[in-house]
Amino acid sequence: MAALKLLLLSVLGAAARTEDEIYRWLFSSHGLNLGSADAAREAPILTQCAVGVDYLTKLKAVLYSTSSLDYSMSTIQHILIPLAKQHVDPEELNSLFQKLYSTKGVDLSRTDAQSRSLELAKAYAEAGQVQELWNVLYSTNGVDLPKRDAQAKTLELAKAGCDPLALQNSFRAASGSKDDRLNQAVSSALRANLNGEARRYAKDGVAYDVKGFQDHYGAKALMEWADAPPEMRMAPDHKAYTASQFRVYFTSNWERYWHAAPVATQRRLAEDGKAYDLPDFFSWYNSRHEDWQQKWEEAPELPCKECSAALMVV
Repeated sequence: MAALKLLLLSVLGAAARTEDEIYRWLFSSHGLNLGSADAAREAPILTQCAVGVDYLTKLKAVLYSTSSLDYSMSTIQHILIPLAKQHVDPEELNSLFQKLYSTKGVDLSRTDAQSRSLELAKAYAEAGQVQELWNVLYSTNGVDLPKRDAQAKTLELAKAGCDPLALQNSFRAASGSKDDRLNQAVSSALRANLNGEARRYAKDGVAYDVKGFQDHYGAKALMEWADAPPEMRMAPDHKAYTASQFRVYFTSNWERYWHAAPVATQRRLAEDGKAYDLPDFFSWYNSRHEDWQQKWEEAPELPCKECSAALMVV
């Protein structure tokens, strides 16, 4: 009992130090240069989200650097904290922006590349897949869409997660008009992505694979899948990962580890200031007749239940 008490005091003390460090970084001119009241309001929430100063510094560098997103400081003051609460990966955010902005990539305007890279990063999109999808959709050896159409479709499919090779092969094998062939190919490529292992939480709060979404939503399956929160599972490092992150973590034979891994109990902070796991979050907002998926996307992401428990292990 005494050992547990000392452990709890140690954890609480560390949390207080982290909150103070975050407050000072948010308030400092070397950090976010917020007012004292704003910094005091946000520091406890970021601490609950298990965000640290090192992470905040890296995220600011990507957002501010002229070789990356190149936002103004006034804009960063508004967008950095919501991104941090979602644990957006600074390196992946930069990679997504580079793929979207490069003339060898999707070739969006800087303004569009900035905003769409933020959107894709929050959706766990993969920068490498963005480039490969663009190559298939815009190439004369692939779907050969007009540039604007190829840009829009790349963004749509990258957010959902779509296997580029399966897209190309399915398009070549399909019959009918170009639109019909592309629709058939997209449907097949969605199922092929991550070997169909990924699941997302539909409007009813239940996790389904792509085929489940397609069977239920039909023509609206792509949109519904793209907007649905992904299932996460626990890796050996006691962290929760999506299926695509699991593939990166394990590289080979990742599916075997994915099957064996327990589903993570994801948690978010609702507008009443309370932490809810996904089923309770769904129930709370559903009872208020509000779009729980949109609220989940916007809500601060807390460490999963299993992640928090691991932090308490001596």
